Amino acid sequence: MKPRHCLKTITMSLVLALVCHAQGTTKDTAAKDGAASFLDSSVEALGAVTNQAKASAEDYIAKRGWAQGLNPDGKFVAVGIAPVSVKPTDYQFATMRVNAYTKAMLDAKASIARLVATEIKTEILHHYGTTSDMRKQREDDAAAQSRKNAGIFEKVKMLINAKLDNSLRDEGVVLDSPQAAEKAGKLLNQDSFNNLIESSAQAFVSGLVCQKIFEEDGQMAVVAYYSDNSRIMADAIAGKGNAPKVTPRQGDPLPKWIASLTPAQLYPSFGVQLTSDSDGNIIILSYGQAVAQTTSPNSIRNAEEYASAMADGYIRQFAGAMVSYNSVIEKLEKTQEFDTGIVNSIAEDFQDTTIKEVSDKLKISGIQTIRTWDTKDTRSNKFICGVVRSWSLADATAAKELGRQMMDTPAAGLRSAPQGATQQSGTYKIESRESEDF
Repeated sequence: MKPRHCLKTITMSLVLALVCHAQGTTKDTAAKDGAASFLDSSVEALGAVTNQAKASAEDYIAKRGWAQGLNPDGKFVAVGIAPVSVKPTDYQFATMRVNAYTKAMLDAKASIARLVATEIKTEILHHYGTTSDMRKQREDDAAAQSRKNAGIFEKVKMLINAKLDNSLRDEGVVLDSPQAAEKAGKLLNQDSFNNLIESSAQAFVSGLVCQKIFEEDGQMAVVAYYSDNSRIMADAIAGKGNAPKVTPRQGDPLPKWIASLTPAQLYPSFGVQLTSDSDGNIIILSYGQAVAQTTSPNSIRNAEEYASAMADGYIRQFAGAMVSYNSVIEKLEKTQEFDTGIVNSIAEDFQDTTIKEVSDKLKISGIQTIRTWDTKDTRSNKFICGVVRSWSLADATAAKELGRQMMDTPAAGLRSAPQGATQQSGTYKIESRESEDF
């Protein structure tokens, strides 16, 4: 065979092999995708049904390295969602945004309460059985429950485990036997146990902090969390301990930093967030907004007063819930035996009316206005007035000193010039600044 002819034969063979390989790859791909070829996961197809605000919140959680639910550092994280029930052009849009924030936070609270209840049940059931892990769990439970400052989680486990232990022994079940966990699971579904677990889970959400808010196309999503620092914060707010120290603030002092933010940066924020000052004190920031009915000075002043009262309400509600949390801890510390009385008492502590009564009685000093701002939403042609209030968790003396510092700072109480919103259509996307996650 001539070399040229041989080369042509080899080349044709290679081409045929490549074609066959490509066809085989196409067939394999088609075989994998063909069974679900009717599915369309494109953004265009899912845009109408996907809650983009929720998706943004979930992306944010992932980027922070968190997960919804219980995290390794003991933090419970959840996303709460709610619709803004009118279009941006509606004159009630600003009011409906406030309502949406409240509902989204309630949704986050309900989610975390369910997560905590599930975690409590899982931990309780892991107390029983024959494996070395379960035996170690019982030893860890005993150590945790003997600590003077054991939290709600440990105290509830102690009460329920003690009650279950007695019930299992009464029925002749050995705690180290394979039947113990199964039998305990059935007993745990009784109303008396469920009520204590659910009421205790509500205690966890009293210290819930709004980490960040996402708002997009008529939907609002909040990323909220509960951390172990809530117990220490609760003691400080109740006047039974010193406020915890955290990493001191770096960069500009708090009033100057707040003054540097534009209305567009403040507009997405509602409720309570946490930050710190240059001394490492925890500072509660609270954001309130209200609509001015007209552009008259009197109307603007009324809107600012309403926004300020709203911001104070967020602080008082947060503080009241924390004091109720402290009350539950005290009751559990004094309780040695499970009974329906403690269940009913805890449930009563976390009724909205009870928390409001506690909040109304609190004497909170040192709240300061560190920023007022105005802007016009050109979609509804309404003027929005915003107020940022701050409160230190340090003692009253420190709070007063903080107030003097803020009053002496030129940026304190600074009013920003009105700025108009530039988004004209019904499609929009905004997000708040982050809270510190102590």
